[in-house]
Amino acid sequence: MGNRLCECGCGREVRLPTHRFIHGHQGKLKNSNILKECQECGRPFLIHKSIAGIRFRCSKKCYIEYQKRNSLGANNPAYGRKRPDLALYNKQHIVTGPDHPAFGKHFNLGIKRSLETRKKMKCAAILRGQDPVWREKMRQQRLKQVMPQNNSLPERLLQNAFSEREIGFYPQYIIERFEIDIAFPDEKIAVEVDGNYWHNFPHGLPRDRKKDARLSEIGWKVFRFWESDIKVNVGNCVDIIEKALEESRGVNYEHTK
Repeated sequence: MGNRLCECGCGREVRLPTHRFIHGHQGKLKNSNILKECQECGRPFLIHKSIAGIRFRCSKKCYIEYQKRNSLGANNPAYGRKRPDLALYNKQHIVTGPDHPAFGKHFNLGIKRSLETRKKMKCAAILRGQDPVWREKMRQQRLKQVMPQNNSLPERLLQNAFSEREIGFYPQYIIERFEIDIAFPDEKIAVEVDGNYWHNFPHGLPRDRKKDARLSEIGWKVFRFWESDIKVNVGNCVDIIEKALEESRGVNYEHTK
C-alpha cells in the first residue's frame, strides 16, 4: 500500500504516512494563507493556516518584545524570590590560604616562587632528565605500569574465531616492554593486529619492525595481520596461526562448528 498523496494537488506521494505535504509544497495549496493581526504591533500579516493557531506575532522582533515585557516585574517566574548573597556564600564555603587543610602540602599550593627560583628548578629538571641513572629508574617504573587497553574490533573478530575453534590464547600479553595483542606463551607465538590507518598500510611502521626484531631475538615468532585482511577473511588468518600451533605442539585441531 502506497503512501498518501500530497494535499497541494501535485499528485506525488509524501515520504511518511503522517505527512500532509511534500517539503516546500505547503505554499502551493490554494487559499492556504490567511490574514492575521499581530498581537504585539497590530499590523496584519499572512500566515499558513496550519500554524495560525500557534503563531500570534508577525516577526521575531515582536516576539522578543513580548518576551521582554513578560519577564519583568510580577510576570517573571522568579519575582519575589530572594537572591543569595554570593560573596557571603563563597566566604562561608570556600576556604583559601593557611586555613585550607592542604596548605603547604603541595609544592604549587600557596607558595609563590621568584623568577630566579623557577629558573633554577627548570635547569635542575633538565639535568635530571639527562642523568642515565634517573632515566633508567623512570623506565623501570613505566614498565610496571598497567595501562587500560580495550580490544579493537579486528582483535575481537580474531579472538572470537579462536574461541569458536576452542584454541586458548592470552589477550594483551606483556613481554618485557612490549604488549602483544594475542599471545600463545607456551609456543612463543605472538599475533599482532595492525589497523590500516594507525600502522601505515601497507608499509608498516619502524617501531613495529623493531618490536618484531626484539621478539625474534628472545625466541618468539611474530605473525602480523592487517585489519582489512581480518575483516575480509578471518578464517584464513586463524588457519595460519593454527598451522603454526600444530607445528609447535604436534596437535591436530578439529574445527568445531
